[in-house]
Amino acid sequence: MSVEAGTGALARFRALATEAEPDLLEGALLVATLVDPAEDLDAARRAVGDASERVRALGGNIEALRTVLFRELGLRGDDESYDAPSNSSVARVLSRKRGMPITLSIVTIEVARLAGIRLTGVGLPGHFVVGGADLPEGSYLDPFDRGTLYDAGGLASRLASIRKAAFIAGDGTTEG
Repeated sequence: MSVEAGTGALARFRALATEAEPDLLEGALLVATLVDPAEDLDAARRAVGDASERVRALGGNIEALRTVLFRELGLRGDDESYDAPSNSSVARVLSRKRGMPITLSIVTIEVARLAGIRLTGVGLPGHFVVGGADLPEGSYLDPFDRGTLYDAGGLASRLASIRKAAFIAGDGTTEG
């Protein structure tokens, strides 16, 4: 990426961040240009719009969202190349159907928003999920785990398994 292109994307991101209600998808797409300045952002916008239309057509609820994103489109976590730069690009996540927790959550939140479903991101130690008023009470949706719904206890178990997997990957041993 040229210095000028990077500076332009950074300036647009800064301007977006100062808005009263910044557009999450547009911010994420600006990040995508840092991964690949030639990324087709319009294709990503269309994919989000098309998915939200499909969610509305299926009832505009959480089950419709889960059906469209995780069954029909096949979005899932990328366990094999988690740290690859492409997993930081919402545009690439949409085209590859794999990503990291935060980029998959951004896609989920934005498709939901356009379909009239109220969701929000929930940052956790070592993971990121989706919560919100339109989920079943006490539930969290994990886009990395193909849209699985967890209650608080299930989410705690999920986080424990993630931490254990990260520890094992780090040095090949387990805690005892």
